[in-house]
Amino acid sequence: MSSESSTSPQPSAKIQGKASPKKRKMSQERVMVMFTLFFTLGILLLVFVPEGHSARDISLGIYSIVVFWAMFRFCM
Repeated sequence: MSSESSTSPQPSAKIQGKASPKKRKMSQERVMVMFTLFFTLGILLLVFVPEGHSARDISLGIYSIVVFWAMFRFCM
């Protein structure tokens, strides 16, 4: 027997960290569908909520937050 085999460290199991899943880019078709839906919803909010009404500010603010969240969540 050689002394090398008994003194050499045994290969230990590799430390496996959580590999972050690769982010898949969204297809152009899905981006176009999202844009169309958000665009249509924005136009409908502008048309159906009167200009001086206080609900217009609130609804457009929430709409803007939802659009930004969706773009960062699903597109980038």
